[in-house]
Parts: sequence; structure tokens; C-alpha cells
Amino acid sequence: MAHSFIARADGRLMCRLEAEERAVLAQVAGEITGLIRVDLGIGDHGYGESEPGEAMSEDPLARLEAETVSARTEIPRDSATRRLFPPGSNDEDEAGEYRRLTQANLAEAHIAHLSALRASLEAAGDIGGEGPHDEIVIESADALSWLKALNVIRLVLADRMGIENDGDFEALQLLCSNDLEQVEAEPGVAGMEFLATLYEFASWLQASLIGALNARS
Repeated sequence: MAHSFIARADGRLMCRLEAEERAVLAQVAGEITGLIRVDLGIGDHGYGESEPGEAMSEDPLARLEAETVSARTEIPRDSATRRLFPPGSNDEDEAGEYRRLTQANLAEAHIAHLSALRASLEAAGDIGGEGPHDEIVIESADALSWLKALNVIRLVLADRMGIENDGDFEALQLLCSNDLEQVEAEPGVAGMEFLATLYEFASWLQASLIGALNARS
């Protein structure tokens, strides 16, 4: 069973997650990173050009920056990706200019936050490793990346479930709990009940981290 975040005396933040919980969360973060890369053509050599030195850099942030320079600036094709890159204007021309100016930087930020989340999860021990619980300790400076990464995960899950607001999720929970609707997953596609559970878990973990940060104030 997961234990919520607490503020430690040394200023860092700690929670405990079971190995399976860490593994699922890390997998989802990785899949969303892949979704962003594919939909925006990040790392696709057919789009844009980056400096060879930066692309081959040992610094992961420098490599990421070099890759995202070539990101597509048109409207993302996947509905979940579109939620992560909302239009800056209802005017088509202005929205296009907004994407041109911001989409690559926002993609870089999303991927960096998701990577930070995965790194913290994996640092707690081998994914799927020993023990029913493992401590996850993060620096205060990494808390914002965790919050943003969890929000990205929630946005993508919400899209996959067709959720537009909190009321939609409450209705979905009622349907699942009362077995009024049985949603069978297609091969390789997560069922609605699993997505709802994961969405609720990510929301709880995010609220837990916010609570721990506020407790230090």
C-alpha cells in the first residue's frame, strides 16, 4: 500500500510506493514521453536540423534541447497530445504562430519532467524489485517536476477516458463501481477501470506532494 509524501527534517520529501506502483507509473511516464516524441517528430531526422555536437552531447538536457529544436509545429494529431499543447488563440493564424514559438520548448519541458519522475522512481530500487514498499526521496528542487509530470499523466489519462471535468470522472467512477457499464479492453489497450484507477492514483499522489510542500510553509 502506498504511503503519502511527508516532509523530512533534512528538507527533502519522501513517500513509499510498492514496486508494482512504481513500475506502472514509470511505464506510463515512458509511454507518454514516446507519444510526445512520435506525434511531434522529436528525434525524427526528417524534421529540422540540430547541431551534431549537441545531438551527441553527454549532457541529457543538451541532447533533449537539440532534439526538440526539430519538433513539428503543426497541430498535434493525437487528442491526448493536443491537451498537452493547447492552442494559444482561437484565431488559426495566431494559434499557429503560438505553436511555432512555444511548442518545442513546451515539449522539452514535458519530456524533462517525465524523465525526472522516472529517474526518481527507478532510484528507489530496480523497477519490480524486492520488498513490498520502497522509499522514494526527492529534493525540494525536483518537486515541481514531479507535480508537472503527474499533471501531464492525468491529462493524458483524462483524454483516454473522455473526461473533460471532475464531474465526468465522478460519473465514470459510479459506472465502474456499480457495474452499469462493462468496458472490455481491446488487445493491448488498457481497460477503462484500470485507467480510472491510475488516474485516481496519480491525482492522490499529486495532492499528497502538494500537502507535504504546504506543511513545510
